[in-house]
Amino acid sequence: MGEFSTNLARMRTEKQVSQEELANRIGVSQAAISQYEAGSSVPKITIAVKIASVLGTSCEELMKGESHEEATQDTFTSDSGHDPVRDDAEQ
Repeated sequence: MGEFSTNLARMRTEKQVSQEELANRIGVSQAAISQYEAGSSVPKITIAVKIASVLGTSCEELMKGESHEEATQDTFTSDSGHDPVRDDAEQ
């Protein structure tokens, strides 16, 4: 869960949202946000969805640190770097 905690802290800081402000907006304590960022606690999915909404991102990006588009591209790109779906369509 280390990526989540790191991504949460990074995204929150980039959006210039304090732990206290985020906590107030999603209905948890500032201590809870601190624990999420320290990796000592994991939010329930309902809280993670609220966090993502406030930070203008997705739960996937919070968890993995990549956008949905990047994750999808990685899924459909083979080890050779070619997109097999796109390559088949071009033939």
